[in-house]
Amino acid sequence: MKHALILGLALAFVLAGVATAQDNTLTDDEQAEGWQLLFDGQDYTGWNGVSDQWVIEDGSMATVAGGGGYIVTEERYDDFILSVDFQVTEGANSGIFFRIDNPVDIVGTGIETQILDSAGAEDPGVHHCGAIYEIQAPRVNMARPAGEWQNMTILAEDDLLTVVHNGVPVVTLDLDEWTEPNQNPDGTRNKFPTAYADMARDGHIGLQHHGQRVLFKNIKVLPLN
Repeated sequence: MKHALILGLALAFVLAGVATAQDNTLTDDEQAEGWQLLFDGQDYTGWNGVSDQWVIEDGSMATVAGGGGYIVTEERYDDFILSVDFQVTEGANSGIFFRIDNPVDIVGTGIETQILDSAGAEDPGVHHCGAIYEIQAPRVNMARPAGEWQNMTILAEDDLLTVVHNGVPVVTLDLDEWTEPNQNPDGTRNKFPTAYADMARDGHIGLQHHGQRVLFKNIKVLPLN
């Protein structure tokens, strides 16, 4: 399926699906399309790495301030549309990881979409909310203030990635352009010893606990293969 066509599907989902009647459920249309719910609002079934640093609060996954660590799905996914609702607290930093090849080395073998309390930043960079971390900055800052719910929708189709933040495409990139370790196509440096062109095209989905309180809900994925 053409990436632009799938992007249209993702945008339609964000605009219509965010109005789901009940949190952590799938509508009849979503079920018919093949969406899978990754969190039911009750427990961490289907996730590995859960510790006492992760709790369930009012139907949301919540990190405990002062802790740290990652949780990852038991399943692997290759091409997909992933939708996650999240809420940051003041100063919070987190991330949505995908195509994690080795859960023992999440940062080195996965791709991160940055979650950050960066509302109001006038010139968003590669560490701001919506960025592919250290790889490409969001073209526009769509971050809402701390305490408000937001949506991040990620489309991964082979080498093509698109990040949609609060209904607006903020990142579109071709992994095959990242041919050098520790270097972006524009010559700037990144911290990754594996060129993104050589990263696995399938893997686990993960959420990051970076020490601050962040909440997640309505986590759902549409496999495209």
